[in-house]
Amino acid sequence: MSNDSVISIVLPSRGRPERLYKLLESIISTADDLTRIEVVVLLDHDDEKNYRRREFDGLNCNFFTGDPGRAMGDLNYDCVMRANGDVIFFSNDDAVFKTSKWDTLLLREISLLPSSIYLMYPNDMFKGEKLCTFPIMSRKLLLDYPEIVSRRYLGAFIDLHIMDIFKAYRLGSHIKYLNSIICEHQHYRTDITLIDATYTKRDRFGDDEHFIELAGERARIVSEFSDKISKGPSWLKENSIFQLLYGSASLGWKLKLFFYMMSRRTYRLLLNV
Repeated sequence: MSNDSVISIVLPSRGRPERLYKLLESIISTADDLTRIEVVVLLDHDDEKNYRRREFDGLNCNFFTGDPGRAMGDLNYDCVMRANGDVIFFSNDDAVFKTSKWDTLLLREISLLPSSIYLMYPNDMFKGEKLCTFPIMSRKLLLDYPEIVSRRYLGAFIDLHIMDIFKAYRLGSHIKYLNSIICEHQHYRTDITLIDATYTKRDRFGDDEHFIELAGERARIVSEFSDKISKGPSWLKENSIFQLLYGSASLGWKLKLFFYMMSRRTYRLLLNV
């Protein structure tokens, strides 16, 4: 991939016009070459009127609308289908780019890769290396394997779903954490004054069972990457949390996932929600 490749930054946005504009302005102020960047933004059609259409100093912004109330996985899928770039950079409207010439740095890293099967992610100043909050992948890969961004997720675990796939593929050797590229996630857990309806309306546990049920789907994707057939024990049910202990990721990663999801399930039972 050449340094002339186009980067598509894709994101849904609702109820946050000012935060979206802040994101777009940060892209303009930090990018090295705006001609190789497009931003694809999906708005709910009942919320579109709250977003004033502005010119952003040469940044190619493509806005489109869809039905409100859809799952986040579905929204992200639609954004990918609308994108034209060779590189898909998933973002949120609560992100801000901080690193000068991040686009050149990113494309340089991608140009060194041997294939389109890769996962990169920037330093979000919140989760850091632990989680690909803003995943970066090849558009070709996402078109070939659309289930990498499962449409079943309501609003959580998309990043963990992607990370689990790549942790299992060749033991995570195709994952690259870009510590020097900072795309700050300005989340309310880092600043409580940022909390808004977009955060509070989400069901905290709404995607837990989806993540567990999709373990088999993730294993299938990894198998297709590797041209190998890999299946968990046939006696395991689709909703069994023990699925997380099978697969080709490292034992440490599998145990981490298992105990994390088990703790969430236990907490949910204690709360009786």
